[in-house]
Amino acid sequence: MHLFLVGMDHHTAPLSEREALALGETDARAVFERAAACPAIREAVVLSTCNRTEFYVATRDVAAARHALRGIVEATKGSDLLAPAATLYERTDALAVTHLFRVASGLESMVVGEPQILSQVKDAHAHARHSGATGPWLDRLFESALRTGKRARAETAIGVGVVSVASAACELARRHIDRLDERAVLVIGVGETSRIAATHVTHYSPRVTIANRTLDHARALADQIGAVAIGLDDLPGALAAADLVFTATSAPHPIVTTEVVREAMAARPGRKMVVIDVAVPRDVDQDVSAVPGVVLHTIDDIQGVVHRSLAMRAGEVPRVEHVIADEAARFDAWGRARVARAETLAALPQAGHVVA
Repeated sequence: MHLFLVGMDHHTAPLSEREALALGETDARAVFERAAACPAIREAVVLSTCNRTEFYVATRDVAAARHALRGIVEATKGSDLLAPAATLYERTDALAVTHLFRVASGLESMVVGEPQILSQVKDAHAHARHSGATGPWLDRLFESALRTGKRARAETAIGVGVVSVASAACELARRHIDRLDERAVLVIGVGETSRIAATHVTHYSPRVTIANRTLDHARALADQIGAVAIGLDDLPGALAAADLVFTATSAPHPIVTTEVVREAMAARPGRKMVVIDVAVPRDVDQDVSAVPGVVLHTIDDIQGVVHRSLAMRAGEVPRVEHVIADEAARFDAWGRARVARAETLAALPQAGHVVA
């Protein structure tokens, strides 16, 4: 059995291409359903975050799996997004294992060592497993990746002092807004990134509003942090009141339009609005940046904020890589033992033995 990975991330592709390939739960489920009908793909997991979309498969024929996966993604997304390109990378077998372990350990994150990726890896595996898309190889691989990520954070200082994408976004906002404690903040979405952002911003502003499509979910988060909850129907009024807008939903299309923002700014002349959109695909129309008084930042703008922390954690990278090498060797030993057992069992009937 071979392990094959193809994907793109913030190192290789701009935001526009990453958001085109990004898969929500519905798209991922469609990929799993199509993969199940494809003999070349035995197991599959999709890892899609704001900074990366990666497809992991177990296969006996890498070339056939590559071709099949390309067709599956085209059928799901309506475009040939896995056609050979410089923005895509591929890894096979040991290189695929090491790559995933690096991802889980935070070494491939925009903010090195950030903790969110570990739960995202866990969720990706759980979703694939729930869909019946995994088996012994990818189950073992992702369980090993989670153990690697936990060891990296427990045995090294790679996570010490690390800011998440959400907290880096808050730092970016403070560059544009003085006295955040006197400003109104709107957080759109209740996913993990939004939760972290909402928690961070409550340290600076007592006036936080949580907006979400499902009002009960917004209330649940708002109750935890002492905020106000609204549904998306009330978004225009909330935008008119907000000085800082942070959005990170999984919506497939923009939910903050240029027209709505323009109307909001007309209702608050002379006040600046800072909008930080870390969603992929983007939650905010790109043209919003042209509205007078609006400052718009996307996930790629976060990159500049986090550079200062990279040097501080660089010294921990070799220690994390030692953990990764140890776990990769353990996975390799497991794989070799599994193959050897299968070969032995396959040979027993030929040798005249009875297999129980």
